[in-house]
Amino acid sequence: HRADGLPVSSDMIAAARRTLTPRSRAAAIGAGSNQHFSQIIRGMPPIFDLDELCYPVNPQMHTFDNASLVETLEAQGWTVENARRIAWTRPVVVSPVTMIRRHRVPISFDPERDEERRSMQSDPRQNSLFGAGWTAGSLKYLAQAGASRITFFETEGWAGLMDATSPEKRVFPMYHVFADVADYVGGTVLKSISSAPLTVDGVALQRAGRFGVILANFTTESQPARVECPGLSGQLSVRILDGDSREIATRSPETFRGRSRDVVRADGGTIDLELSPHAVVYIEAEQALRV
Repeated sequence: HRADGLPVSSDMIAAARRTLTPRSRAAAIGAGSNQHFSQIIRGMPPIFDLDELCYPVNPQMHTFDNASLVETLEAQGWTVENARRIAWTRPVVVSPVTMIRRHRVPISFDPERDEERRSMQSDPRQNSLFGAGWTAGSLKYLAQAGASRITFFETEGWAGLMDATSPEKRVFPMYHVFADVADYVGGTVLKSISSAPLTVDGVALQRAGRFGVILANFTTESQPARVECPGLSGQLSVRILDGDSREIATRSPETFRGRSRDVVRADGGTIDLELSPHAVVYIEAEQALRV
């Protein structure tokens, strides 16, 4: 959308092409919404003049508690499915995913009121175990629904993955979700189904000879979890990010990632785990999934 909130026009897209094409013939022109998915429905962009359809996602338009944020995860996938119908064969780009609604601070806001600005621009759950689990769920449902690309959060700061202003340069728990996903660049997000998606859910990943699952407990109580994957066998590596390991995971992320692993064995493709409150568990197999 334009700065005034109105949809872009065919003339604006044509002008962008005239400017960009001489510099890069591969430049893609995308448009849609800079606020939320419903704006696309209210003011349909000129789809046939575009290369891709874009819109952001956040879970806090109407409700703000943890349970309500978890309920938005599956719905995020529904927005992608509907956007793909609108876009015809064009890619759907979800950008950015944020935990809090965007554009909450007026342009004229006093920069000296730093703490008030922080409360308006960020959510304390950004730096929480719950935020890490929610991120894994968002990635799952957006990718499974067919989003071509997804942009999450910011790199640094209150709405990012790390606190670059702290002396120790601490990372947030969700940093480890992205670090795990990075090992599967060029791979596939596999279809996975949770029998209790508002309690425990996870994203399954595969690339070449590696298979992994990021599993999240969205609740404040310990939860039993059984991972059933018929093609999985042998020894698996398990890394647990929870209340006990959070300190080392945020203060010394490379140490946590390199040493904090347990070994379990898949019994007939089944793994049984007990997830502590808001735990995020990464299960890795150094093998391709046999399906």
